[in-house]
Amino acid sequence: MKLDFSKIKKVIVFIKNNIYKIMLLLFVIWILLIDESSFVNQRKLTKEIESLEATIRSYKKQINQNNKLINVLSNKKGIESFAREQYLMKKRNEDIFIITYDTLK
Repeated sequence: MKLDFSKIKKVIVFIKNNIYKIMLLLFVIWILLIDESSFVNQRKLTKEIESLEATIRSYKKQINQNNKLINVLSNKKGIESFAREQYLMKKRNEDIFIITYDTLK
């Protein structure tokens, strides 16, 4: 079995002549696909950040609504109006009429 060094020499010459191109290609592949901070991972993290920011906005909106409700319920008149509107409560000796509007004609 005889080794053919001509093919090996051609490969070595090709690598010597194109070493910068090969290294650049390997670097780009490493950065885009393999590295921990690769483009793919960065995109996933960006989507997760956007999702978390949307969740934060919804929680802030809920907090603002709850703060408004707390301000309304901080006095006796506010509690009374809330109980009347939400739970249909009434005072003694009082009648309540609920009027609903039919949208179909």
